[in-house]
Amino acid sequence: MAIPLSVLAPVYGSSGYATAARNFLLALAATGRYDLGLDLLQWNTGFGIAEAREVLLTLQTWQQRRQHLGSGAALLHWSIASEFQGRQ
Repeated sequence: MAIPLSVLAPVYGSSGYATAARNFLLALAATGRYDLGLDLLQWNTGFGIAEAREVLLTLQTWQQRRQHLGSGAALLHWSIASEFQGRQ
């Protein structure tokens, strides 16, 4: 059974945080052990991302799935400390 994991991260930017978050999430997904959901942090980096269409579709799928994970999912917050919001 997959482990529900909700992720709060800036995945659509060109920052190092966004790039690292995308790659980390793709690696987690490749293990097949996690049911991922994605909630976005919006950072104004001035650039979009240049990723393969498959990666963009995967990220969008995770965004849609986040609401179905429920409150029992673990939360991974991928950002700088000043933006930590926890669970609202």
